[in-house]
Amino acid sequence: MDNPDLICQNYFSKPGLRQHQRPVVESVLSGKNTIGILATGGGKSLTYQVPYVLSQGITLVVSPLIALIDDQVSGLPSRLKTSTVTLSGGNDSLRQAIQTALETDRRCLVYTGPEKLAHFVKATPLAGMVTRFVLDEAHCASEWGNTFRDAYLELPKVWERLERPQIQAMTATASPGTLSDIKAMFPVEFNVIQSSIYRSNLHLSVVEHQATEHRDNHLLLLIRKRIGPVIIYANSRTYVDRTANWLCEMGLRAEGFHAGMPTEIRSNIQARFIAGKTEILVATIAFGMGIDKSDVRHVFHVEPPSTLEDYQQQVGRAGRDGNLSWCVLFDTMNKRRHRNEALRSAIKSAEQESRDAFSYKLLLRKGEMERFLKTATCRHGYLLTYSGETMAKRKCGHCDNCSGH
Repeated sequence: MDNPDLICQNYFSKPGLRQHQRPVVESVLSGKNTIGILATGGGKSLTYQVPYVLSQGITLVVSPLIALIDDQVSGLPSRLKTSTVTLSGGNDSLRQAIQTALETDRRCLVYTGPEKLAHFVKATPLAGMVTRFVLDEAHCASEWGNTFRDAYLELPKVWERLERPQIQAMTATASPGTLSDIKAMFPVEFNVIQSSIYRSNLHLSVVEHQATEHRDNHLLLLIRKRIGPVIIYANSRTYVDRTANWLCEMGLRAEGFHAGMPTEIRSNIQARFIAGKTEILVATIAFGMGIDKSDVRHVFHVEPPSTLEDYQQQVGRAGRDGNLSWCVLFDTMNKRRHRNEALRSAIKSAEQESRDAFSYKLLLRKGEMERFLKTATCRHGYLLTYSGETMAKRKCGHCDNCSGH
């Protein structure tokens, strides 16, 4: 069986590849090093899982979060789980699990974070055994590798040690700058396939208040009028805990989620939200990447994310079923003024040191976020332009600037 559509039907209970998945899968199966940029909810995991079924050897998937790995592995069809290994625990048992999968099925799907992979490859002779090197949520290699996860910067050395297997990088958010960073990691030619990030079922709006108490009152009003599940994003763990408790006191079924919680507790909270037992989840950026919940109707930001890439990832968790969903980003006048003053000062200082440094590029990305907040033009059009696309029409009709509300 070498037909990708039949693999979708027989393994994944899907009718076949979607229109935007097909060129990525065809590129990978033809042996090309491939970068796929698919909108959030576009089914990126299937674009490397289907080629895995049609391949031999090891398909190595590098993922940024353990929770994301757990979600993907738990969602695999049972007939693939026997040949799937997650790199955690002792190296001896992992080597044996990989060897058993290769002997039994002639292939092995290995999920790992970048840190564990670097250590495992140094201790384990895998050279020549890896067929495909997959970077899932590849934008993290640019954003996180240059800030707080050095292991991402070591991936090119790991890839070299593995004798340069085929590369597949998948993401939902890649500005031209992020795309350049991903390409620069590996000395190969990439076939870049990009589907539109445009999500016409998302209504985008930005609301500015003078003070945080006005914002919180407005947020509560919108929550009381909500239709369906809600995610509230905040940048502070303290705000997450306080707001989750506040909403519970209001009689709402709300929980908080952030990286300061033990892994098991976070997993249980996420499971309750996905199952519909929790109506409202208040979370930091630690929640949501790759989450498989199609009916999120509202995404609220109580303060702006750092970059437009973060914003696109987070609003992309709404409306994956294709139905209308609302994404409201709150800001306050004082905080915006302080942010902009600090940003201008930081850009001026960084510009004097190096325009090529990642820290300078990151500041420019933050500046794009600030311009998005203030723009009077179509918000969907702004996001498309930032990602290198062109809006087909001048007004989308489903953002605050185009619809008037």
